[in-house]
Amino acid sequence: MLGPGASNEAECNPLSYREALEQSCYADWEDTMGAEFRSLLENNTWTYCSMVRVGAHLIGCKWVYILKTNPDGSRRYKARLVIKEYEQTDDGETFAPVAKLVTLRMILALAASNGWEIDHMDVVTAFLNPPVNDDIYMLLLEGIDWLDPSKPASITVCKLNKALYGVKEAPHLWYRHIDEFLLTVGFKKSVNDPNLYLTSDRELILLLYPDDLLLTAKDLQRINQAKKLLHARYSMSDLGPARKFLGLEIDRLPEGHLKPHERRFILKGLHRFNM
Repeated sequence: MLGPGASNEAECNPLSYREALEQSCYADWEDTMGAEFRSLLENNTWTYCSMVRVGAHLIGCKWVYILKTNPDGSRRYKARLVIKEYEQTDDGETFAPVAKLVTLRMILALAASNGWEIDHMDVVTAFLNPPVNDDIYMLLLEGIDWLDPSKPASITVCKLNKALYGVKEAPHLWYRHIDEFLLTVGFKKSVNDPNLYLTSDRELILLLYPDDLLLTAKDLQRINQAKKLLHARYSMSDLGPARKFLGLEIDRLPEGHLKPHERRFILKGLHRFNM
């Protein structure tokens, strides 16, 4: 397990497992690593193997740490186990569309002018939903054993069953997976933005980017109905009324208007350059 750090430096994004171990907030990184790893195991992300296919290319992995600041100033620690994309040699389909910024602005303007509700959801470990099509073998890294005591100590390789973050095809596989689901439950895709979905009566709008969802409708009942469908299919985090999306902070004013801004981002830049 992670041990206490010797440094009292300000919390930041560690660049490696060793660096996370040395930070004073090691317990927070430990908790989020444990949660991430349990999610990987529950999703049957890989199968441990003692032998690999002849000629197979072994790809390494690493932890990526992100310290996020919520709109209320509280901190959220995220750790993600990712495969080293630059070591992957397969040339499968990798393209996945992302929502246009002009579409986001349009949705915010529409919600503000009509007084619609607008909520934010996040798909937990989105890329772990679709299966991978190719044989991808991953070398397990340092610090795995304490997260999964059931793993044989001699096993250092696993075969991926799901599109772990970093797999080149992962964004494409995930988009195809959720797109098929949304169309199946009655959404219609916009011809102008492949990440914009509407109900047939156009009274509920959903924006996808790529595992964050923005839902807007004239009443919460319609939004909650859509949330129920999404929860039934995917593991979701309901973030409630949209307050931050793609780095854009969203304030709702008393008269119902929306005020999008990037105040925290600007202040962070000023602080970085001692201004």
